[in-house]
Amino acid sequence: MKKYAFLFLIIILAVSGCATLSKSDLPAQSDIIEFEPQKIDIAYDVMLMRIDLRRQTTTQTRTVTTTDSQGRSSTRTETYEVPVAYHYLGVDLGNGIFLDANMNLSLNLFQLLGLGKDQDFTIVKKGRGWFGSDTTFTRTGSRLTIDFGGLFSSKMEVELKENNARFKGGILSNDQEISVENGRITYDPHGMFEGWGKSYITTTGSSASIPGFWKDTAINKNKDGSINLGDALVVRHEGKKIDFRYAGWFGTEYVFTMVRTKNRIVYYDNRMNGVMIEFAGDRVKTKSNAGEEEYIVTKK
Repeated sequence: MKKYAFLFLIIILAVSGCATLSKSDLPAQSDIIEFEPQKIDIAYDVMLMRIDLRRQTTTQTRTVTTTDSQGRSSTRTETYEVPVAYHYLGVDLGNGIFLDANMNLSLNLFQLLGLGKDQDFTIVKKGRGWFGSDTTFTRTGSRLTIDFGGLFSSKMEVELKENNARFKGGILSNDQEISVENGRITYDPHGMFEGWGKSYITTTGSSASIPGFWKDTAINKNKDGSINLGDALVVRHEGKKIDFRYAGWFGTEYVFTMVRTKNRIVYYDNRMNGVMIEFAGDRVKTKSNAGEEEYIVTKK
């Protein structure tokens, strides 16, 4: 069963002594520039080129059997956390902040690159380590190709239109489709899993609603200009910074702050846990608790 783990992850970060960032990663006050205004727009992201701010997890179990030196076997059950998959659908909150339909909060790196809507490009996400494989994103006209590389390389093609995206290839044999119309965005996997896999997000006025298993999550703007992402998070835009206030136990809250310069974005708490994205010419480097990654961007 899926467990949306905002509170669990907050507690882990709060007591962790291992910081992702250092104070030298923070920009000088004189270099910090203002963010764009906040917004609440339904949107989709087919590239999944995201940097996690708050990733949901689901609890899974496994049975482990061990044998000692005398040949005696013993069995135990272990529980562990697995990241919830990204969803193509979401809510665009501006400045690259993206909340997907599975409640994963992230920075949409592709959006932050500032590429034109119809611009051709190639982006290479470098593989990690000796055996890591590069992932290559190529757009030519209305067609996006994602090559996952590796020994058993696979490709996925997406046809991009004004209010529609259609997938070919990938894991599912049926074409998958995303459509936007009349304040509603819909993902339709078609085929035999259509009834279970079909999902949507709706918008009314300046608010959006993400359907959930138990209840829907409302994305609303408050009178002070801040945005509520359900009951667990308030995002407040304050010009040269954005505060993310996560609800904790017994009325407590945990605050992350995001600032930016012309070539850097930093999201951090008072223990220096967080994320840094650095833009340098045709290269982008990221640092987070998932490690360091590098992207090479070629505009055409």
